[in-house]
Amino acid sequence: MKKDIYYIVGVKDKYRHRLRCTTINKEFCGKFNHQSYGVAWFELNGSGAYVAIPEEWIEYIAPSKVLWSK
Repeated sequence: MKKDIYYIVGVKDKYRHRLRCTTINKEFCGKFNHQSYGVAWFELNGSGAYVAIPEEWIEYIAPSKVLWSK
């Protein structure tokens, strides 16, 4: 993944309950930062906060059509 592209990241249904106390629910939008030890790091669009999410929790990753040209 490229670091200058915003991605929509979908979280698998069976892990969503573990995110109930966060700002993330079904999916989030962010720039890929790095990955290590089975964890992917993203910088959230808007807030700039970082999210560390286990790769096994990720259902899909796709470039954001809305933010493609930004």
